[in-house]
Amino acid sequence: EYMGVLHKNKNMNTKKGESRSRSQKNNLYDKGVIAYVKKKDRIGFIDCVRMIDQVPFQFSNITDKYNPDELVNRDVEFIISESNGEMFASKITFKPIGSSTFTVLSPQREIGIINILNQNKDHQIDQIIGYVTPINNNPLETPKIEFYSSEVIKFSKTFSKPIPENGDKIEYSKLTIIATNTFYATEFSEVQNYIPLPKEKGVVVDWNN
Repeated sequence: EYMGVLHKNKNMNTKKGESRSRSQKNNLYDKGVIAYVKKKDRIGFIDCVRMIDQVPFQFSNITDKYNPDELVNRDVEFIISESNGEMFASKITFKPIGSSTFTVLSPQREIGIINILNQNKDHQIDQIIGYVTPINNNPLETPKIEFYSSEVIKFSKTFSKPIPENGDKIEYSKLTIIATNTFYATEFSEVQNYIPLPKEKGVVVDWNN
């Protein structure tokens, strides 16, 4: 199922930054999905897999035969070109449905401790309301992984308790957003009979560099 990039810029003048390498230099193709079109103006915008902002294009840059009414949600491959300081998609060709992968779901399940920052039951579905702290041998090297309120809604339908509580141990999958290289916790499942390890106290007596 197509999952569009979270942040979109629907202006024809796209922002510029170091993250946008010009693929036409090495004749490299980008992938994406056509988000929407303006048939009257014969222009459209593509959600690009590796970029946050949408990439504009003109219908004349589509090399395959097309029906303007069937462009939206089409998977495409294209080269990012530049003219007068403005970037746009060129040499656009259609690809099979699902060719553009915006997210990567880790096949390996992980275990962590849930922490809900926003306990408001009226939060929006697409709102980040907490994070999961992974449990491993070196937690200092593992960042906290945020999750959306939609995960809590799914939680309430499958878990033994109506809502998760801070400190609950859960199993989850890590979802990576390619364009922003950010991680989110998803597909929660309950872990039973979790007993937190007791914390110890001590004093540093020696330090060796």
